[in-house]
Amino acid sequence: ILPEPDPRRLPPPSMSFATPSTLRPTITVESGSDGHYTMTDVAPGRYTITAMVLEDGRGVAGKASRTVTVNPGQELTGIDIAVPSYATIAGKVLDADRHPLPNVSVLLEHREYRSGILQYRQDGGKVTDEKGAYQFSVESGRSYILSVSPRRMTSFDDPVPENPKEREPGMPRTYYPGTTYLDAAAPLALRPGELRDGTDIRVVKSTAYCIAGVIDTSAMAGVKPNYML
Repeated sequence: ILPEPDPRRLPPPSMSFATPSTLRPTITVESGSDGHYTMTDVAPGRYTITAMVLEDGRGVAGKASRTVTVNPGQELTGIDIAVPSYATIAGKVLDADRHPLPNVSVLLEHREYRSGILQYRQDGGKVTDEKGAYQFSVESGRSYILSVSPRRMTSFDDPVPENPKEREPGMPRTYYPGTTYLDAAAPLALRPGELRDGTDIRVVKSTAYCIAGVIDTSAMAGVKPNYML
């Protein structure tokens, strides 16, 4: 298992996984400090071998795969896998007054074109720590979008002031670096092994609106309903 040329080498050991295309058991081995790995007692068939590098405090730091076919009695050698080093996006979520926001969700998506149409694919989410900080390990070669959706949990019984000026401002979904419009979001493209620190997202505030109505639960006698808005 070979790291691609990069000033920041991936730490050994790394994990190699062989996943057969049929329903045979998955084979899992760990490579040595020199990157070499060996898989024995492999039944004939077509396999996808995945090498994944794990790094303390960062999670997955690199991943790559290749497909091989094993014939009866065959020994395959030289099945090397070049693992590109993952990049890191890190920063904080701040409110309008630049105070950190803990325990809010940060969503990572990448942009790609399919059939000529720009689409957004979710890559994962994080929750900010007590200092409002977050961190993602990401593949290079993609264009990423970050967003935050801080939501205040409320009850249907919570009193709401009639005067809109007296209501607490809402915090809508905000895209990096600090806009509520997807088209104005700043895309992030990183090099292998790059650390993009200081990617802070400043959450904006907006007017809070109310929705009023009646929920009829007469057909749910004896059942306590749950509501989601």
